[in-house]
Amino acid sequence: MAGNFWQSSHFEQWLMEKQDLLRERAEDLKVLSEDEYQKLMIFFTNFIQLICQDVNQGQSRTRMQVVATACVFFRRFYARRSLKDIDPFLLAPTCVVLASKVEEHGIMSTTKIGNTVTAALKKWPFLNQDVQNPLAMQEAEFFLLEILDCCLIVYHPYRPLMQMWNDLSYAYKDSKDLEEVKSVSWKVCNDSLKTDVSLLYPPHLIAVACLMVAAVFTNRDLKSWFSELSVDFEKVFEIQQMIFNMYSLWKSFKDIEQLPAIMEKMPKPAQTPSCHNGTQQPPQHMGRMMNAMISHGLDSSGKSKPIVFAAASKSEEDAAVALRELVYRERTQQPHFAVVPTSDRYFRNPFEGVDVSNLCLGASEIRVRIEQFCDLVANRLIDSKEKADYGPYVGVSGIALALFRASQIFHRNHEFSNRLVKQSHDLQATTQKHHSNSSSAQRYLLGKCGFLAVNLLTDFEQTKVENQIKELEKVGRTFTEGRSQIWDELFCGRCGFLAAALSLRQDKRIFLDDGVIRGVLHAIVASGREYSRNHRSASPLMFEYHGKEYFGAAHGVCGIVQMLLNFHDYLDSDQLSLVRGTVDWLSTTQAHDGNFPSSGGHVGESGHSLVHWCHGAPGFALLFLSAYRIFGDNQHLQVMERALDCIWHRGFLRKGPGLCHGLSGNGYIFLLAYRYTKREEFFHKARVFALVMLSEQFQRAANTPDCPFSLFEGWAGAISFLADLLEPYKAQFPLYPLRDYTYLPDSL
Repeated sequence: MAGNFWQSSHFEQWLMEKQDLLRERAEDLKVLSEDEYQKLMIFFTNFIQLICQDVNQGQSRTRMQVVATACVFFRRFYARRSLKDIDPFLLAPTCVVLASKVEEHGIMSTTKIGNTVTAALKKWPFLNQDVQNPLAMQEAEFFLLEILDCCLIVYHPYRPLMQMWNDLSYAYKDSKDLEEVKSVSWKVCNDSLKTDVSLLYPPHLIAVACLMVAAVFTNRDLKSWFSELSVDFEKVFEIQQMIFNMYSLWKSFKDIEQLPAIMEKMPKPAQTPSCHNGTQQPPQHMGRMMNAMISHGLDSSGKSKPIVFAAASKSEEDAAVALRELVYRERTQQPHFAVVPTSDRYFRNPFEGVDVSNLCLGASEIRVRIEQFCDLVANRLIDSKEKADYGPYVGVSGIALALFRASQIFHRNHEFSNRLVKQSHDLQATTQKHHSNSSSAQRYLLGKCGFLAVNLLTDFEQTKVENQIKELEKVGRTFTEGRSQIWDELFCGRCGFLAAALSLRQDKRIFLDDGVIRGVLHAIVASGREYSRNHRSASPLMFEYHGKEYFGAAHGVCGIVQMLLNFHDYLDSDQLSLVRGTVDWLSTTQAHDGNFPSSGGHVGESGHSLVHWCHGAPGFALLFLSAYRIFGDNQHLQVMERALDCIWHRGFLRKGPGLCHGLSGNGYIFLLAYRYTKREEFFHKARVFALVMLSEQFQRAANTPDCPFSLFEGWAGAISFLADLLEPYKAQFPLYPLRDYTYLPDSL
């Protein structure tokens, strides 16, 4: 069961920002003032409460849970639609019927509900309001379900409020007048339904605010108890103020005087659709709902079967059963898992052997987490050492790139998106100000070459684009010189320039000089061939970095050959043959578990321990994905699949959330495999890495990286990964791109 509010549809889809809520209501607020709108909502909340009070007269009383759920459904509908879309006098009893099914209170017949509405309306005879017929209510129920997107679970403040009562009673066990505080706080909690707080805030914060209001009303000093709560008091005070404002507005609301005028101004609802012959026809949205309700049931064997919600021709009993099934599935689809270390390097995969295709990680939750991480990495005191680091690997320019990527996700929220871009540019300016020498000009992830690339990728200093392009091309030319101290790898060598060139080409349509790119490519191939001959390597191309034959993506042959493949159409047939031969030789070094050695000294060994992007299977998975896309050799595809299996088993790393040796980096491998093969299983597995990374268990148990906010070691990398998870068709490993092709082998 989704007993965790933070994994529920309530949190993922039905917590809104206040400005978004006002924007949704813009059409209604053109004719009603905000106070008039809120008075209307107060009236209909009272109307729903009166319906629930009268509908079970002589029987068991309607539970407050049903009343509260009906009120929340009512507000959720009008948070997405205008008052003119459906008559509120029709929607209110419809919400009661639906809430009674969801909360399993029993089936309410439409005839009885109609009689109850007639009785309730007698309290406001001056409205001259007619009662809608039962068929209209059934159609309205489908419309309501569609707008709610079948997200029927509502978390109310009552349970956390009762838990707080227990704690308060223990803390003030010698006090005898706490019962009044409890009683008042419960009434305040009920009255909070007359505000928008259920659409804006989590239930535990609403409960705290209700207790605070009750303490004020009863003149009880509970400050010492409140001070020990670990909650966001800024939001609690916002809720408290909204409740006080509601009481003030409610006190001034004379319905017999004000309500008719407000009703007259209210946008007029459309009539229930009907045919010219007078027979009722299902509205257009009912057809969409019927299609949307398929595949929510299970047959006796556990396989999916369709459930069709009750239309006018179905019994209300069938509708209630179908709704209970849908609610049950929503409650049980959320995963429960434990993050358990199995070695000093990685956690056990909590979803190994589990079908992960139905795991729920909603876009709303991802966006919320991206916002949180953006605030975490940007709004802090940045020390001088971090400012002076030119490179995007752990320097602030990498954080700037992540913030810029996040801004593209929030393009509809212009204010927030623009703020992220400004923060990105401010970080770039900070780095530029604190770095005065050019000793790192050739370095990519660790120096100025990477800083210039990030400048261009984030639209920083638009007036200096041409100068920055020339600076990068100057760096490229230095790489064609025959000096012995020029490396070929990614971080500080020639491949960094190629990665920058491809990133700019694909992301910004900025094309560096082709002649410079060809010169760098030829220099890399010549360097690799010469080293291989001199050291009698079994591989046609081999490279060294500081005297060691690294194999991984960061410093080794894997990353170098990856960049050569990205520009394979720039190579002649002899050069491409050397590259293909190197790829084929590397495939022979794969161990039985799918992993690869970190360097030449470990070829032939088993039990390679590193499953990182920088060293091990993740970088190689991308290499063989690229090779397969170019050469169409199924053996390359199989090598990739074995590498992905290794990552799935041993890739839930303890080193943190970063790209280089963390969960974001390994999650990216599956995301890119999905983007370029379109195999859904890889996308589902990428989401699992995000799900684990976002869990409290992981964040408590994982190690803290040396640079916990950075792109390649920390949470800035998680920002980029989560943003690409929302737009997988755009996904690219930051600053280590794969070439985009239209070509894919037919056998894929």
